[in-house]
Amino acid sequence: MAKTATLRAAAVAAAAAIMLPLAACGGNGGGAGGSAGSSPHAATGTPVTRQQAGRIVTGRYGGQVKSIEPDHEQGRPTWEVEVENSREGRIEADVAKNTGRILAVEKD
Repeated sequence: MAKTATLRAAAVAAAAAIMLPLAACGGNGGGAGGSAGSSPHAATGTPVTRQQAGRIVTGRYGGQVKSIEPDHEQGRPTWEVEVENSREGRIEADVAKNTGRILAVEKD
């Protein structure tokens, strides 16, 4: 009985270790312009850094970050992340600074 509980706890810990990085990157499989889903930044109120914004976009679309600049989208402060060689080609994505959500994506 104790062995089953130990194995179950190990399986839950392994699943959490896999899912946590996906949640941090908005890995809900949404497409261009979709919401990134729940974000740890929304829950804690911690602002998203420039580097985190780049990782959020490349985590969803792949590619390499070319530039990241402060911007505004839908009346919100954002990071405009320019990425090349993504699965969508060259893109610009606006990441909300306060939530980490991808608010808009444009193909160049």
